[in-house]
Amino acid sequence: MKPGPATVALVLTGFTVLSAGFWAWLLVAAKAAVTWGLVSEFVSARITGYLISQGLSPRLPLIAWSPRRPVPWAFLDLVIVIGLYIVAGAALHEAGFIPSGKMETLNLVQKQSVIGANIGLSLIVAVASIVLTVVRCGANGRDLGWSMRTIRDDLRLGLIAFVMLAPPVYVLQGLLVNFWKKSEHPIVEMFKDAPDVAFFGLLFVSAAVVAPLFEELIFRVLLQGFLEKSTNFRGNLMELLVGGTQEVMEANDEQPELRGILGWLPIAISAGIFALLHYSHGPDWVPLLLLAAGMGYLYQRTHRILPSLVVHVLLNALSMWGLWVEANP
Repeated sequence: MKPGPATVALVLTGFTVLSAGFWAWLLVAAKAAVTWGLVSEFVSARITGYLISQGLSPRLPLIAWSPRRPVPWAFLDLVIVIGLYIVAGAALHEAGFIPSGKMETLNLVQKQSVIGANIGLSLIVAVASIVLTVVRCGANGRDLGWSMRTIRDDLRLGLIAFVMLAPPVYVLQGLLVNFWKKSEHPIVEMFKDAPDVAFFGLLFVSAAVVAPLFEELIFRVLLQGFLEKSTNFRGNLMELLVGGTQEVMEANDEQPELRGILGWLPIAISAGIFALLHYSHGPDWVPLLLLAAGMGYLYQRTHRILPSLVVHVLLNALSMWGLWVEANP
């Protein structure tokens, strides 16, 4: 059977991502060799000259530290956001927007209702979280990981990170599915049971647009931002738990650069929680742990949401494309 245009395009895209990712990791290896003195002075000079000619730093770290003040929100704000998600989800269920029963027993209209309700729930909680941090904590756009001045650089950084992270994530996923157990993502199973074009469009919006926006805001900006603040917090414990006065929050100095275990601990905790929330999806949580760690590193070095959001959107969109091709080869 001759493959369709979508299949051919997916294969070409996959090859392009793999090639670009290999080249990016090769440059990382070159930087590491120079930084750690793994090559002779002659080779190091040649590598340094080439990297500089390409407009790249010849030494690690991969991404320069972007300073900012510690985030103004406290542990209480995270509890409020989680509580809001639970209460809003229960309300949608009671209102009948999320039907009871297993997914495989639902008809197409009910499945569309579930996806639509989840989209609405994510958007409501995301907007409420932003309002909460702005009104109660005095957060600004920089605190929430947004900068208009760096959009172009952030898009470029996110694209580079995507081609670096996607190949190992997909390879690990493939190995686990083949040698451990199959993936059981509810969205995938829902579409396989009802391969409808309109339903796929709704799934795509949910998985490749809304979910990345919601999850990057919650796990990277709010949770990891708070964890980074906590690692070197020197103030009153009650300020960390429930927040400080507006004067205290505005007077905070810049957060020092996180290094060593203090740098990786917030990333590990945030990524671990993100991955374990997907534990019921078969082996998916393992490659998602790798993905979340990479996106966490991006956020920690830039303190901006757009680079990790680009990675998340592109990877989910590529996965949904693969799902479409699987159902319509």
